[in-house]
Order: sequence, then structure tokens, then C-alpha cells
Amino acid sequence: MDWIEGDARTIRLDERFDLVALTGHTFQVFLTEADQRAVIETIAAHLKPSGQFIFDSRNPDFPGGKTRTKETTLRRFTHPGHGEVEAWNESTFDDAAQILSYRNSYRVLKSGEAHTATARIRYTPKNVIAELLQESGLQVERWFGDWTESTFEPASKEIIPLGRAVPQ
Repeated sequence: MDWIEGDARTIRLDERFDLVALTGHTFQVFLTEADQRAVIETIAAHLKPSGQFIFDSRNPDFPGGKTRTKETTLRRFTHPGHGEVEAWNESTFDDAAQILSYRNSYRVLKSGEAHTATARIRYTPKNVIAELLQESGLQVERWFGDWTESTFEPASKEIIPLGRAVPQ
């Protein structure tokens, strides 16, 4: 296996593949519809005629809350090298932009050393994902609601399209 560093919006390899997969909600790090369209066009450009694609995105209509606070997520655990550690997550959701901003934090109690990482992700509705896929010449064969292959329902936690390029 070769590892190639590149931007999923613009990379073009001189190869086509049997499978193009995005996992870990990678699709959501692209915060605009234009960027998501570009990623889907990259997928289409790299599929063999019989190849498949699959990726996951959190469902904006899932009834679970998107906003979290330190108070509601604070937990402690014992790390084998650092001892007692506190961990918590904080997030806010912009309904208009459909963007979740979050911060994951850890504090080593013995030393007081703290680490924080922040990120933003976009929640894209299924109908928008479907339009972007169709515009890029891709067709969905099945929509899953999770990685156990359950059928997508409006309140599913995930949106997972599995499909192929539209036959020419």
C-alpha cells in the first residue's frame, strides 16, 4: 500500500480504484458545499467503471444533542504512564451554517499539564449529499444509517451512501 499526501478536493492520481472510501466522518471536515462537491468529484474521478464508493457523515436530523459542556462531559480515567487524567468535550452548533465547533480537552492531574484540540465539522442533510453525488455522475445503490448496514431512516445517527459511477 502506498500513502500519498494530498488534498481530497484537488488530488488527481493517474489511477482508478475498485473502492474509494472515506471513514471517520472525513467528509464533514469540508465546511462548504463547494468543497464537498470537489471531494465528491475526486471520488468520481478515481473510480473504475465497476468501482464503488462509500463514506459516512453524521445525520443533522439525529435527535441526539450537538451542544456539549465541560460539566456534562467531564470524566476521569487512569492512564498507565500519566496517572489520573480528566477529559471533557465542549461544542456549539450553528444551525444556520450547520457547523459544529468543538474542543476536546485533557488535563493530567499530577502535573496540571493540559492539552486541547479544536475542530469544526459540517452536518450536511441527506438530500444535499444526494444532489452532490448525482451532479458528479455518481449513483447511490444503498443508504445506510450506520456501519452495521441498517437501512437509513430520517432519525438515523449516520448517513452512509454506497454506490457507483453512473454507467456511460
